[in-house]
Amino acid sequence: MATQWTKQQREVIDTRGRNLLVSAAAGSGKTAVLVERILSLVTDQEHPVDIDRLLVVTFTKAAAGEMRQRIEQGLMARLEKDPEDPRLSRQLTLLHHGQICTIDSFCTYVLRNYFYAIDLDPGFRVADEGELRLLKEDVIRKLLEDHFEKAGAPFLNFIEYFATGKNDENIEELILKLYDFANSHPRPQKWLAECDAVYRMTSSEELQASEMWRIFVQHVRYRLEGLLACCREAKDLVDSKDGPHFYNEALAAERKTVEEMLAADHWEQWRKILRDRSSLRLPAPRKEQVDPKLKALAADRIRTVRESLKELSEEYFAFSPEEILGQLQMAAPAVHTLVELTLDFGKRFYEKKQEKNILDFSDLEHLTLQILTDDEGNPTEIAGSFREYFE
Repeated sequence: MATQWTKQQREVIDTRGRNLLVSAAAGSGKTAVLVERILSLVTDQEHPVDIDRLLVVTFTKAAAGEMRQRIEQGLMARLEKDPEDPRLSRQLTLLHHGQICTIDSFCTYVLRNYFYAIDLDPGFRVADEGELRLLKEDVIRKLLEDHFEKAGAPFLNFIEYFATGKNDENIEELILKLYDFANSHPRPQKWLAECDAVYRMTSSEELQASEMWRIFVQHVRYRLEGLLACCREAKDLVDSKDGPHFYNEALAAERKTVEEMLAADHWEQWRKILRDRSSLRLPAPRKEQVDPKLKALAADRIRTVRESLKELSEEYFAFSPEEILGQLQMAAPAVHTLVELTLDFGKRFYEKKQEKNILDFSDLEHLTLQILTDDEGNPTEIAGSFREYFE
C-alpha cells in the first residue's frame, strides 16, 4: 500500500529549484520524506538525477546508514514493479558510491582528495577524545610555564586580572574555553581579533555604532517582544470568566514599561524607563469567585515580566555607554593578552597534532573550509567543481 503523504510532506518531496528548511517534531517522518524526495529526484521522468550526484549529509553514522538502507529498499521496491527499467538497476549500483554520509565523513573525503591545496599530509587520522585531552593538557601547561618564566608585565597583569585562586587552573580553563568557542566560528583567528578590537574602541559613539552593540540591542528587543507576548497571555487570563480581575492594575503597570521600552530607540531612554518604572504588588484575592488555576497562571506571567525587567535593569542598563566604554578600556590589556595566549595555544596545539599526523573534528571542518573558500569567504575552483558535480 502506497504511503499517504500530507500536503506539507508532498511539498517537501516535490519542490525543486530552491532551498528548503523543514522543521518537524521527532517521529513525524522527516527521514521518510527526505528518502522519498531523493527517490523522486533519481526517478524523475523529465530531469532524472543519478544518486551519486546528490550530497546527503547527516549528523550521525547511524542516520547515514539508515538513509542509505531506506533508499536501497525504495529502489528495490520500484525495480520489482518495473524489472526492465535499466535506470533503476544503475541507481542501485551507483548507490554504493553515493555521498550519503556524516558532515565529518564528507570533510574527510574533501581533505583526502584535495590535501595538496593546503599542504596537508593525506595520511592523517582522526584522534580520539582521550588522546586529544591529554595533548591539550600538555600544551596548555607548557604554554603557561614559558610565559611564567618570562614574567613579562602584560602576562602578569593578565594573571592578576583573571586569576581567582592559588593556582592557574582557572587560567587554563579560561584559555581552553575561549579556544573551543572560537573554533565554533568559520575563521577563529579573525573572530578573536574582532573580539580584541571591541575593547579598543575610543568613544561611546564608536561603541554604539559597532556590530556588538547592534546585536546587543537586537537581543534586548527580542526579550522585550517576548515579555509583551507574556503580558498579552496574562491579560487573557485576567479577563477570562472567573479570572483574577484584581490583577489588572499590576499587569497594566508592567505592560506599560514593556511597551514604552519597545517604543524607545536610545540607550538613555531605556535606562530612564527602567529607572522610573513602578511595580505594584499583586493584591490578595477578593471575595468574588476566582478560578485558582487562572489566578496562579496569571500571577506567574506577571512575575515573569517583573523579574525579567529587573534583570534587564541590573544586567544590561546599570551603566551608561560611557561607563561601559571605560570598563572595556580598563580590561583591554588583559583581554589582549588572553587573545594572544589563545592564539598561541591554538598554534602550538595544531603543531603537536601535525607531529603526530592527527586531526580533531574541528580541524576537519576548518581545513575543509580552507580548501573550499578563500580568505574572503568566496568559493575556490575546487568548490566550483563540487558545485558542477552535485545536483
